[in-house]
Amino acid sequence: ASFERHPHPRLSPEVERIVMESLNAIESSQREELNAHTLEAGQKQTELEQQHRLANNIADESTTETESLHAVKKSKKKRKSPPPPEVIQHIRNSRAALKVLKADHCTQREKFIEERTVLERMVLQRGLGGGLTCAQWVESGPEVDK
Repeated sequence: ASFERHPHPRLSPEVERIVMESLNAIESSQREELNAHTLEAGQKQTELEQQHRLANNIADESTTETESLHAVKKSKKKRKSPPPPEVIQHIRNSRAALKVLKADHCTQREKFIEERTVLERMVLQRGLGGGLTCAQWVESGPEVDK
């Protein structure tokens, strides 16, 4: 009995390029969505904090005159006050929304991998680099710009 040696099955370079482009597309769209969410949440939090500071400054102006006489006598460090309830609620809401967004992205990545053939998955895994498997990529997703 003799065995014939056949080359391993491979994808054409064109199909490899298409698979890698689709990987890059899904990663970039998810990265953009995460960055947009983070930026929007940060801006909203800053707005809320500024509104709170303005409200406190208006209320403090009336008491500042009497406190200025006492402040000369005693110089104490000001303690940082806790954030207002609106800011705390915003932080909680943005974290919950981020958790939902990440779960949606994980589902998209899982579906993306499931739709690929074995050869395409091999190309994807090679393209992910850094010893990252497809399953790990599904769970962790793309790197987010800080």
